[in-house]
Amino acid sequence: MKVTYSWEDGPELLRVTEIEEEKINEVYKEFTSLLPFFKNPERTGSAVNEDGDFEKENNGLFLLEAYTPIGINASPTHKLFSELAEIGKNISVTPHSIVNYFKSFNRLSYLFSAYKNGQYYKAHRDSSSLTGLLWLSEKNYEGGDLLFPDFNTTITPEKNTLIVFPSHYLHEVTTVKTQSEDYVRFCVSAFFV
Repeated sequence: MKVTYSWEDGPELLRVTEIEEEKINEVYKEFTSLLPFFKNPERTGSAVNEDGDFEKENNGLFLLEAYTPIGINASPTHKLFSELAEIGKNISVTPHSIVNYFKSFNRLSYLFSAYKNGQYYKAHRDSSSLTGLLWLSEKNYEGGDLLFPDFNTTITPEKNTLIVFPSHYLHEVTTVKTQSEDYVRFCVSAFFV
């Protein structure tokens, strides 16, 4: 894994690339094997605004709905993010960096998300310390970008790339546009709580 850190003229980010192909393939296999069980936004229990309206239109599944709390240790996704957490604990940053949360988080939670044409995730903040996003699909669609409105920063998803950022950053996924009727954007969200 290659980890790069940035916090200049934009959001504080860790970008992880060059993830071992075998590990990515195992995560992808896990993700796609669970696609038939993905739920609509009303059933994932997340992303509701103050008026009770849903902030997203995509399908997803919390990984703990597929595993027992002990069984999660066998998950390729959990193994990959646990490895990243260990690397994160050893990254040298300023004392005020949010990356220091790697040293004190208590648990990881995962949400698998898949997007079809017209689907999105409106601007929101997560209720964790850090959020990690791992993109598992080629960008063969328009939109579907990660937007940080407060920083006027857009990140285009890159297959097999993982980014980590402070969960309190306002972030959104722009509307996916494609001619395909299938899912085209696959993303694993990891929440470091």
